[in-house]
Amino acid sequence: MSSRGIMLHNVCDAICQDATLVDNKIAEQIKVVRQLLPKEKGVLLNRLLNGINDVDREAK
Repeated sequence: MSSRGIMLHNVCDAICQDATLVDNKIAEQIKVVRQLLPKEKGVLLNRLLNGINDVDREAK
């Protein structure tokens, strides 16, 4: 692998690690919000999050 290829690979690894940290922070915040919402609004939040996950999966 060329040095450019190695550098690109390292950059991609760093980006993925940062994305994982951000995903974990978002998940924690969603958990807090879920606990504070009334049941009916929690159901709506779950539908919204499922829709986002579906779109994200399709994009990958």
